[in-house]
Amino acid sequence: MSSPATFYEEYSPGMSAQFLYNAAMYARIVPLTLLVVIALCVPAARYFYYTSFESPEHYAERLAQEEGIVARFQEELPDKTKTRGPAFALRAVFTATKNRAISSGECHLLLHNVGHAALNLSVAEVGQLLNVAEVRTCLGGYLHGMEAEILESGQDVQKRAWRLCEETRAAGMANGPCFHGFGHAAMEWTQDVEQALTLCDSLAGGPEKEMSGCYRGVFSQLSDYIAGMAEGKNPFPEVDPSNAFAYCRTLQQKFQSSCQSQLSQRYNDVGNPLQGVQNCLAASKSHDERDVCANILTSLETRKAYDENREESMGAFFATIPIAQQPAALSGMYESHSAAKDTYPGIRPWSEVCATVVREDAEVCARATGTSLQ
Repeated sequence: MSSPATFYEEYSPGMSAQFLYNAAMYARIVPLTLLVVIALCVPAARYFYYTSFESPEHYAERLAQEEGIVARFQEELPDKTKTRGPAFALRAVFTATKNRAISSGECHLLLHNVGHAALNLSVAEVGQLLNVAEVRTCLGGYLHGMEAEILESGQDVQKRAWRLCEETRAAGMANGPCFHGFGHAAMEWTQDVEQALTLCDSLAGGPEKEMSGCYRGVFSQLSDYIAGMAEGKNPFPEVDPSNAFAYCRTLQQKFQSSCQSQLSQRYNDVGNPLQGVQNCLAASKSHDERDVCANILTSLETRKAYDENREESMGAFFATIPIAQQPAALSGMYESHSAAKDTYPGIRPWSEVCATVVREDAEVCARATGTSLQ
């Protein structure tokens, strides 16, 4: 058999055999080289796109196709907030919630992380950070994260907390009293209810005259601890989750309603919400405690019903609430509906929902929620 060089000389007269042989080898190598380059460049290009140009909507939808979307968000959102900006992170979480890839409760917790990262210890940026929130879904979590970051920074805490409260109100974004996130952080930091409540009171005298938002943050964090939902060992074994109201009754009067509103969640039975209401009512010793049970647990069930797209179940749930507590329950339902309408486009207006739940008694709806049904 002829050598490669002899073969090319025989069949290509007038041309260098070695030249033709080299050309043939080059023709084989170039496609292989291109394949290697493509194999290396495509992942790099994909990474560059994901980190620099991917829309928040596409990012959320991509994560939704994978397992553990909440864990992925928790891992990636702080960096996304810093590299792509808080508007990107907010819209990604909003998209995942709207598409029901995550629940409204998970949305709230994730936006705590975004708020922490967004503030970045700079009070001068507060107004700008509020302006990026184009959608109001779970927005409380974003604000609470910024409040918590202020306390944890230890820098001009009172001044910066007051400034954030003022900016929040000026932007029309306040959802109840300020400083709920501050209360959460105070409880995490001190691991002591009395000290955390004292930190809340240190914010008095500024733009917020009502400290109940901060108090509720303290007791919300306490609620997570006694339920084993927060990291670390429960530092409050003396609080019995099955009789949480008993603990609230030991506190000063000004703290009791905030304590009841948050610890009432410990009576909730996720698998059987009707039983949860009955458990809470059975543990109550006053009309106010029974109203708290109806209000908070109905609000939780309403939120869950919208997350699971089963609005039609709310009427049957409401019908089990004792008549004396139905106004309080209806108020809780209204609060969750108000939040849901910013999350899930197309849900029925409150006037229709309320009239259906209370069997067309529009007067009861208006009286319970302090709203017009128009």
